[in-house]
Amino acid sequence: MWMEESIQKKTRVPNGIVTCILRDRYPEALFIPEDGSESVGRMEPATNWKHYQAAVDPLEEYGNLLERVEADFWARYRWKEGHEAHAKKVLFNVIKNKIGQMLYWTLIQAVLRYYKEILKIPMKEEEACTIYLTQEQYIQGQKEGREISRLEGYIYGHRSKTSQDPNVLCNDNSTNRLASYKGVLRKKHGPTCDWMNQPIDGSAVYQACGGKKHGRFGICDGLISTSSVLHNVRAETSSGERVQQERDRLDREVDERINKTLEDRMSQLEERNRVQNNQAQEQIREQVAAAVHATNEHWLKYIQH
Repeated sequence: MWMEESIQKKTRVPNGIVTCILRDRYPEALFIPEDGSESVGRMEPATNWKHYQAAVDPLEEYGNLLERVEADFWARYRWKEGHEAHAKKVLFNVIKNKIGQMLYWTLIQAVLRYYKEILKIPMKEEEACTIYLTQEQYIQGQKEGREISRLEGYIYGHRSKTSQDPNVLCNDNSTNRLASYKGVLRKKHGPTCDWMNQPIDGSAVYQACGGKKHGRFGICDGLISTSSVLHNVRAETSSGERVQQERDRLDREVDERINKTLEDRMSQLEERNRVQNNQAQEQIREQVAAAVHATNEHWLKYIQH
């Protein structure tokens, strides 16, 4: 039994949160080995908690997918002090029950969709619970679609209910972070980068959201491996520091070369001015001497006559 202390008027039931996490982390088909051989076996859909336990955590932060589901839940809730073991036991039992209920509800939805879209017959959930379709009918009732990226799925799940723009999310902060993430990717990979369909870049999310505030990424939280992101951020930071140091060293070398060139230029100009001044003074001396000599010659001739 859950006890909630919320400051909001409307809250989500913890069991509903567990179901959402199980759907989000659903491992699909698993390879089940047979006769102790790792190469011989069969593919089975995940139908119980043991399949979650056998599946690998896609973010590689926990030992298996079941631990990942539990961690996702406890990231949103806390147990009462002194009741940790009991709280974890309760959560494990809820997970076991919810996996079966989730698959049962999927079957009901398949029946409702088949009758509505194929037979054009309205039906209530109470009636759908008593009907079992054949394999061909299940296939007919499936919606044709296309494979989407994890980012596109995240955007669709967090889209705005009041806007038709696919890039507008449920609130302004998320929309701004998504736009910032788009800008970071295009800055890294060019303006033609297909940012929507490529794998989510955790480092770009970290940069676009200004870090991991309050223990959560601003967008795509739960789809990114924190350890790998922090490792890449540290590596990029160290690389950026080395690049900045190299730039500073080159700037100093350029400044030194410019200063040396200016000093050499000034020395050349000073030497040229000195030589020109000496030449000018020598020319003046010669002109004065020639004038004095001419004057003396004139007076000698005058005296002789």
